[in-house]
Amino acid sequence: MTTNLKKIITIGSVCLLFLIIIGYSYYRSEDLLRGVKLEINGITDGQAYGDPIIKMNGIAKNAKNLQINGREIFLDKEWNWQEQILLQKGYNIITIKAEDKFGKIKEKNYKIINN
Repeated sequence: MTTNLKKIITIGSVCLLFLIIIGYSYYRSEDLLRGVKLEINGITDGQAYGDPIIKMNGIAKNAKNLQINGREIFLDKEWNWQEQILLQKGYNIITIKAEDKFGKIKEKNYKIINN
């Protein structure tokens, strides 16, 4: 009876340790598996702006490359960025594209009007 109990406890402990290792591995690699997390402040889709210059900033977590309308934007150590965009009169489309080191791309398009 005690040998069966020891086997059950040993197998249960090994299984529990295995589940803890898998859970911790997923927790540490979750950001990489999901790709780029892109947050953008200072611009709203469909909004009309009176000033021809828009100041934008945000976070592009896990991005190796960030582009606004095809122009590369530099990120600091905490993945923060900021940029000013000069709008033309009328209808403008701003495309923000971020890519991580595994090739996953996140893209956001903003259609705005400059009065």
